[in-house]
Amino acid sequence: MPTYNICAVTVLSIAESKMGSKKSIQAISLQITKRIFTNPLIIASALGITLSLSRLSLPPLIFIPLGYLDRLALPL
Repeated sequence: MPTYNICAVTVLSIAESKMGSKKSIQAISLQITKRIFTNPLIIASALGITLSLSRLSLPPLIFIPLGYLDRLALPL
């Protein structure tokens, strides 16, 4: 999922830059990098991968509400 999201952010940013004003390649690259690192799905994926690799678990105060959200999103 993070790979597809990064690709989508990149493609949409390039398409937007071609439709709008003329920017330098450096400005477009900076804009794409900023959008990738501030995308909520990419941030959440990075945090999830980091937690998984570090073998840390979430405290119950956080884990229980996330479990509710997990069950709520399951039918989607």
